[in-house]
Parts: sequence; structure tokens; C-alpha cells
Amino acid sequence: MGYRISYVGSKLGPERLVEDLELELGERLSEVPDSSAWVGRKKSVDWTILWLEDDDLEAGFLDDIELVSEEDDAIVCTVNEAVMLSEAKYLSEGEVLWSVRHLGSENIYNLEASGEVPPAYEAIRRRQLADQERDDEVDYIFEVPLELARTILDFRHDVVAEADEFVSIHAVSLPEPERGFFWRVLRRLLKG
Repeated sequence: MGYRISYVGSKLGPERLVEDLELELGERLSEVPDSSAWVGRKKSVDWTILWLEDDDLEAGFLDDIELVSEEDDAIVCTVNEAVMLSEAKYLSEGEVLWSVRHLGSENIYNLEASGEVPPAYEAIRRRQLADQERDDEVDYIFEVPLELARTILDFRHDVVAEADEFVSIHAVSLPEPERGFFWRVLRRLLKG
């Protein structure tokens, strides 16, 4: 089926990022989970990674991440391999400074870039485009946003991360979704 996840890189520390996003910091972990939400501070770069098992981050947290980015920079990455969507956005002072997005289900060559993308973008784009032109069986353009984010975060969703790459790693609890009128009625009926 493939990945359907989002992750956030933030200059804020793990505790502050989780608090600002109104999430709950959980127990300290001895290894990086392969599923569930977690947060950790990378040793190699001055960035915190927040991993969420949800590719619809924008629906729930993008406004909050924009607010968080008013304090310090943030990068939001979204991956949905079911539709070959990959996206990276860099936010600072509450604004998106640049974004790179690929939606391969529309067109394998689809790539949208806006804002002042980092210098590494052009070399990554050219390399992946050359690979794509040699082999149209694999979606190489999908890698562009994720590789660009990796040059900053030193992190990719599909590369095994080891616990010793992080200062610390903690589980993260997400808030319960708000339930509407019908949920409350059903719950009352079920309780008897």
C-alpha cells in the first residue's frame, strides 16, 4: 500500500513543539517507532522531527504549524504513495517561504515549485528528471520534495532512523477527534 504520513521539522525543541501543537508528550522511547506518532531532536542538525501517521496534516495542524513557525522555522513534509504525492513546505514567521509538490497520479513529470527554493533544488530536480527520462516505469520525480527536505532535516521517511541519531525520542498522543451530534446520540444509545 505504501506510506501515508506527514512529518514536521521544527527548530523548536520537542517539548515546545508538542506543547504548541496541543499534543501530549508521552514516554521516552529507546528506539524510533516504525508506526505511531513520535517526536525527537536530531543530533546532526538543529531540528526536531515530529512524525505523524497521517498524510492529511494540513486538515488538522497546518494552521497551528504556521503559528509555530512564527516562533521558529518549520518544514512540513507530506507523503501519500497511494496517489504518488510528495510535498515539502518551508515556513518562517507564519508564512510559506517555499514549497515543492509532486502529484504523480496526475502526471509522472508533475512538479510544482513556488517561492525561493534552496539552491540544492535545481541539482536534485535535474538528477531525478534525468533518471525519469531513462526509466518511465518508476516515479523518480516523487523524490524531489523529499530529497530537498532531507538536505535540511537530515531525515527521510523511508530511511531507517536509529535512536542514537536523536538526543531523545518520545511517543506523542494526538487529541481525540471532536465527535458530532450523531456520535453523542449513538454513545448514549449504546450505554443504555
